[in-house]
Amino acid sequence: LYARAAPAIAHIETPTAAGSGILIDGGYLLTDAHVVWPFDAADRVRFPDGRVLRDVPVVALDLLADLALLRVGDVPGVQPLAFGDPTRVAVGSEVYLIGYPAERQPNPTPTFSRGLLSRVRIGGPLDLPFVQTDALSAPGGSGGAMLSEAGEVIGIVQLRYPSTSFTLALGGA
Repeated sequence: LYARAAPAIAHIETPTAAGSGILIDGGYLLTDAHVVWPFDAADRVRFPDGRVLRDVPVVALDLLADLALLRVGDVPGVQPLAFGDPTRVAVGSEVYLIGYPAERQPNPTPTFSRGLLSRVRIGGPLDLPFVQTDALSAPGGSGGAMLSEAGEVIGIVQLRYPSTSFTLALGGA
């Protein structure tokens, strides 16, 4: 699962933050808005194969949903990740987080952690579905993927409550 997903997970850097992003169809990188906001472009986007893109434009931003799209264009040899419906994954199923939490190295590779799907909850200002897991993330993991056992993206990692032992990912198919 890691070998299939990792090539499509990018490390994103701005002047003030770093995070993770997921290559999706059409040459876009999906991440959390808080990873790139308030900037119009990411300074540096690095894929695990060593490919580095500079000044990658932010083409869409939704601050309420905390989502952003960056235009990376064609990434030869890297397969975009497919999305799945988190409501079709049973509570208690294994899920996986892949991204770059707490990354400080100049040429990182994605980390991979496992947990259980605790529940799908509705929340936030837009009543969006959030997938809760006991797999932990850290700053920098924002924008990474929560994967089902089938390898589908069932959530975009958004936050971990510091006083708890769970992570929330924005879900949706």
